[in-house]
Amino acid sequence: MSKKYLYVIVFLWFSFLTTFAVEAQPIVLDSTFLRYDLRASDFYLYQDSAHLRRVESIPQGVFKPAKDDVPSFGYRKTSMWVRLEIENQSAHEDWILHYNWVFSDTVELYVQDATGAWQLKYYAGYLVPFHNRPLDYSSIAYPLSLAEGERATFYLRIRSRGPLAIPLYIKRAPVLQSEQRVVDIFYGAYFGILIVMFLYNFAVWLFLQDRSYLYYTFTILCTLSIFAGISGYTGQYLWADTPIINGYFSKLFMGFIVIATILFANDFLETEKYAPVFKKIFRFMIVLAFIGIAHTFYDLQSSLTNRIISLHTPLLLAVGIWTWYKGNKAARFFVLAWSFYIVGGLIITLSNSGTLPATGLYRHLAEIGSAIEVVLLSLA
Repeated sequence: MSKKYLYVIVFLWFSFLTTFAVEAQPIVLDSTFLRYDLRASDFYLYQDSAHLRRVESIPQGVFKPAKDDVPSFGYRKTSMWVRLEIENQSAHEDWILHYNWVFSDTVELYVQDATGAWQLKYYAGYLVPFHNRPLDYSSIAYPLSLAEGERATFYLRIRSRGPLAIPLYIKRAPVLQSEQRVVDIFYGAYFGILIVMFLYNFAVWLFLQDRSYLYYTFTILCTLSIFAGISGYTGQYLWADTPIINGYFSKLFMGFIVIATILFANDFLETEKYAPVFKKIFRFMIVLAFIGIAHTFYDLQSSLTNRIISLHTPLLLAVGIWTWYKGNKAARFFVLAWSFYIVGGLIITLSNSGTLPATGLYRHLAEIGSAIEVVLLSLA
């Protein structure tokens, strides 16, 4: 066999492998299920460091199978493309593609029109005005609009300056509505606990003029603001038309909560009496917090406040343990309360970094830990 024919055979073989590699089996929707939790075999991914904006400009051979059912990438500055092949064999046309993630800056959905050209069908995200969303959910939900027997290829383009994960689901509209009610009830209870504790401690401060209560109300206010922001509710209800506030809001309060918890810990734990060395360290942390706040205004993509929080959180636990050891009995409540918060914060940090799953209870342990912390410290 001549080399010419050998090269042709090798070329055709690799072309076949490349085509096969990107040709995912379609996700078949039927009347048996009301929701589909998409698995690794259901979609293909491409990390686009060049930030290409047209589907036509992306070589199909670059798409690779997802390695996990819920891929988690931590903090990435690339664009992520997701390729889905979906076929509707049910009599229902209310199927919704649910990207259950709040942090993504922009999420675009592309689909082919009747002429075969790719069209941007939906454009939404954390930094996009809320009215752009076809459905009113804090996470991204796009109607697929597939008629019975229709098959189509969809592309998602996801950009994020925060932690990136891809939990994808296809759900009937009533199922998504029911699940969203559960989420709303959870956050309603959580925000309710924080608001009640805020009002209680503020009222006690008005009567007693004890600075510990004033500092603690500031801590609760910062906690409420952070989680109201990262859950998507502030962007949905408070500044739906100015989403750029979303980018600053939570990050700024992450800097303020460092200051608030230091002021509270200094007063509550009596660090000047039991741990004067820690009081000097706390002064340095306050300076760092102000630098982090200022740097956020300068660079919205800055992760400095996250790093300061990572340093500050175990520091608070250490000073609590130390003052407890030195004889401050009230410190045991502080240590217990802060331990719940640290465990929840650590788990969500590992989840955001891709070490732990980015779904289910993992996504809410920080809120649960902070709620327990607020109640225990109020009791203390």
